[in-house]
Amino acid sequence: MDYSILAITLLLLGLALLVAEVFLPSGGIISALVAICIIGSLWCGWSAWWETGRVYFWIYLAATLILLPAVLIGALVVLPQTSIGKKVLLEAPHLDDITPHAAEIRRLSQYIGKIGEAVTLHSPGGMVMVEGERMHSESEGMLIEPGTAVEVLRLNATRLVVRSVSSKEIKETGHDVDRTAIAAADEPAVPNRLPMTPKQELVDFDVPVDDA
Repeated sequence: MDYSILAITLLLLGLALLVAEVFLPSGGIISALVAICIIGSLWCGWSAWWETGRVYFWIYLAATLILLPAVLIGALVVLPQTSIGKKVLLEAPHLDDITPHAAEIRRLSQYIGKIGEAVTLHSPGGMVMVEGERMHSESEGMLIEPGTAVEVLRLNATRLVVRSVSSKEIKETGHDVDRTAIAAADEPAVPNRLPMTPKQELVDFDVPVDDA
């Protein structure tokens, strides 16, 4: 039996199985086969070259120690970037595909910490005007009257969570807001809009009003 040929054959088989382990879930079976092949290859290499040419054995051992991590890195990093790897491996889904309203949440996140004005009564849901845009919002459980200056604290799904603030708080925190918001904080008042019925005041969306 030619142990040198068997050592090289087992080494190549072990490297091939190592690549297969990356692509094929086997519950550790392929990994066990890789270990058996590498151990068998080392034993055959020792039997073939230890007595007759130890230099060849050390060269073979060094090559084995270099090839194992190189093939593993290639299978994990390089191969998935190739056309073959992309066909074999399923591409991970995009965050927008698995997270509902991901784009809307990213857009609304820019308003956290901003100062706006309550457009409707918050009990606790309502609507606010922040930087010229009307958005759905909710308070932390407290009633907020229309026209009150509010600060956006965080998001609850796609709603802004707000709290009422005073002009003193606005000035102390250094928020860059217009004079309308500061005036609303000093003296909460109903904003300039058409009169609304009590039933309309309780909803958190715009109700069309007939000008006639």
